[in-house]
Amino acid sequence: MELADRIKLSKNALYLLAGALVLLVAFASIFIAGTPKKQAVVSPAEITEVTIDDGTTKLTVKRSGVVEITSGDRVFYQFWDQARVDRLFALLNQADFSSFDSRFKPGQTGYLLTLTTDQGVVTIAIPLGSELIPEGLAELIDILEELGDQLPGPESEEPLVSPTPTPLVTPTPTPTPTPT
Repeated sequence: MELADRIKLSKNALYLLAGALVLLVAFASIFIAGTPKKQAVVSPAEITEVTIDDGTTKLTVKRSGVVEITSGDRVFYQFWDQARVDRLFALLNQADFSSFDSRFKPGQTGYLLTLTTDQGVVTIAIPLGSELIPEGLAELIDILEELGDQLPGPESEEPLVSPTPTPLVTPTPTPTPTPT
């Protein structure tokens, strides 16, 4: 083969290689542009405590199952089984609270829901008569209303009756041992 033929062959190979490279880049860009974008997955905040307050009675449910009920200056405790707590927190984690504000509008009343999460505290105002109340929240409102009806007044010595099968318990101080 002569030098001129070799040069023609190397020019043709070079053009062929350049064309293949351009096609490869074009196909790669089409493939990348056509691939659906993956959405960034943000892990939802883990609710560790939930409090609902109607202005007279406050119900706080902790992830551990301890339930604190405050009415006036009296505090009562209730202990829920873990399955019940897990179900409630799962419902609240899935609930959509986007239609609610963080505070009431002037003249509005209702329930203040406070969600304590591993990322902070969120307060949600649930006006009375709201139609789109998530399932877990509806359950808490029902419990709060039942408790409000059953709680004795601040001056009463009447025992508290629970609307649930778990007993209510008030903490009793333990005596400090004295040295003998």
